[in-house]
Amino acid sequence: MGDARAAEVLARIHLLENDPSGARRWAEQCLSRKGAFPGAFLVLARVALLEGKFAEALEKVDAAAKSAAATAPPQGLHVIRAEIFGHQDKLDLAEAEYRKELELFPESVEAFTGLAIIAASRGDMREATRRIDAMVRAVRGPFAYVMAVRSLGSFGNASHARALLEEARRLYPQDQRFAREQAALRR
Repeated sequence: MGDARAAEVLARIHLLENDPSGARRWAEQCLSRKGAFPGAFLVLARVALLEGKFAEALEKVDAAAKSAAATAPPQGLHVIRAEIFGHQDKLDLAEAEYRKELELFPESVEAFTGLAIIAASRGDMREATRRIDAMVRAVRGPFAYVMAVRSLGSFGNASHARALLEEARRLYPQDQRFAREQAALRR
């Protein structure tokens, strides 16, 4: 079981390093072992999503859900499904999946930002900003602020992004990411 878990970790590392073929190789190696490893299916789903193979990505997400049937779905399962639906312009389905993720994992930065992106894509900037503010209240920590500042900046709400950035710098003065975010907002 340890070898399978290590293969799953390596698959995730390759995915983070933008190496889909390495991620696929290690995820498949993980799945060739005994035991249920829904995370390996999620890596394969993410790889298929990156390749634009949406049907395959959904199949892998469904396989992850099935392999985790005795337990709660793994964190990120509904986020990946939402991203697939988003790429297919099925925004209502994507929004429902992000909400399911938040029900299970109320501190999912990815789900909060996904909901904000959907609101922004519909042209509802007030709702997009409200969802980002809800994330910062629900998820304490510097990562939530980094994603809030980036999201608001991409939505064109630089003034609110700067206000949150100032708040973040007061709360987390040692975090160097905020200096980079401030520089990005100036561009």
